Amino acid sequence: MVHKFALKLLQNALQSDGDKAKSPFVWATGGHSATAGHGNFYDESYTAVLEDKVVPILEPLGIAFQGRNYAMGGTPSGPEIASCIESVFGSDPDVLVWDTGMTDGNRVDLMGLYLARAALLPSRPVTLVLHHGAQPQRLQVLKDWQAFGLPILQQDERVSRDMNSAIPETLGLNQAQIDAMPPFVRQFKCEGKIESGDPGCADAKWNSKACTGRKFRTSWHPGWKWHAMAGNLYALFVTDIVQDALTLLQSRVAEWPDLREELLAREAALNEAFRKAPLPAWTRKLLDEEPQSDIDLDVIFRQPSLCHTARLPAEIRHLGILTDTTTQVGFSHYDKGLSQTDAIALPNKADTTMRLAYDPDDRQDCNETIQMDYKDFFLVHEKDGWQELTLPNDREVEAYFPTTPPKFHGYVAICFAFCDWDHCKPHDSHAEAMSASSNSTSSVGEMQVNGVAVTNLTTWEGCEFLRNLQGHRWLPDNNGKFTIRARITETDAYFRFSSFIIW
Repeated sequence: MVHKFALKLLQNALQSDGDKAKSPFVWATGGHSATAGHGNFYDESYTAVLEDKVVPILEPLGIAFQGRNYAMGGTPSGPEIASCIESVFGSDPDVLVWDTGMTDGNRVDLMGLYLARAALLPSRPVTLVLHHGAQPQRLQVLKDWQAFGLPILQQDERVSRDMNSAIPETLGLNQAQIDAMPPFVRQFKCEGKIESGDPGCADAKWNSKACTGRKFRTSWHPGWKWHAMAGNLYALFVTDIVQDALTLLQSRVAEWPDLREELLAREAALNEAFRKAPLPAWTRKLLDEEPQSDIDLDVIFRQPSLCHTARLPAEIRHLGILTDTTTQVGFSHYDKGLSQTDAIALPNKADTTMRLAYDPDDRQDCNETIQMDYKDFFLVHEKDGWQELTLPNDREVEAYFPTTPPKFHGYVAICFAFCDWDHCKPHDSHAEAMSASSNSTSSVGEMQVNGVAVTNLTTWEGCEFLRNLQGHRWLPDNNGKFTIRARITETDAYFRFSSFIIW
């Protein structure tokens, strides 16, 4: 990570005076609902705190620091997010965070896939593994990838324990003493518990400046003080790294052009070593439910792919790539699609293109930004008939394959928009609709790829590989594209696809 900042500093220093512009440095955070800051305001998440603290430090050095909190509630790190890593986080992260311990559980292969796909990004980010719980299986994955050349840093769990121990105790203080405490530690620890206990730590956990009835204020989501503590910790970490980078540049002040080439060459060599190394044994867990002789794990872990995802937040949507627009762009002004209610009320009879949609029940009404992560989807309703997408679209080719046309291996996977706590609405259909229904000898759902029927699905942790009579590989059309079609015939039923992935 020292070398990452050194390269940014050199990039700025070696520009001609007429071309001077701040070098962007992107910290992208992936994680679950606690990482996203659920229960808090969006600008209280630790990524937002980090950005707020670091920007004024780095601006005088010519670095424009950006923190992207793209964590998603109730979502593990794979396979969907890992396979969609460029579409979600963008092509340009310098640091990519894994903070998904609570949702990954013991599936270390999901974390391994996430870290591997991160290494394929054009920016070759450093991956930062936070709150991993020091689980031996996770640590083994990190050691394996580090040995193969991946730049991975992991948080020392002892630091978190030490910080929690250092928080002053509120129990035993009178009200005047409590009021005199600094706001970031006031009623932070009570009875030895963080954000819980008496006197008043549970009540002080959440910021009450607005929208006090907001969702997700639960025991397992940390409050704003915890996020402030974590954000400041990572800001100090970044500051230390930048200091080391400046020391490196000072030691080679007469050799900056050569130093830049050395650092770039080292980065490229490590990345190449990772791409050529044998896959560790634990990677086989990713598809171990049944033998999949024609699915090459090396393709899934280390070969180019395309992900057409409706999930938010995601750069593919913020930049208008998904919907091929240049006007509805930005973090708050992207094309939101249709509400599910409107889309069902108005069947898509004039067009066969799958419609982008969202569940209005997911959105919270507040004049402050509360959350940005939503499980949006492409809707196919019974009344729509056949609906389709042709992938990649022109903007995707331009964004993700700028120099050479994409050459896909031919695997196609779909991911269904899953329901919170498995509480799906009536008529919301998933993979089971592709098999025979309870009162029929035929399936109520059908899919095709370039006119060839999908005959079966291979379940993959919330996603499904599409199969034909010959296996899992599909041929592109003469333009190198895949037209994916779907329909469902059961009355009032519908599919909600969150992502389409092609390798």
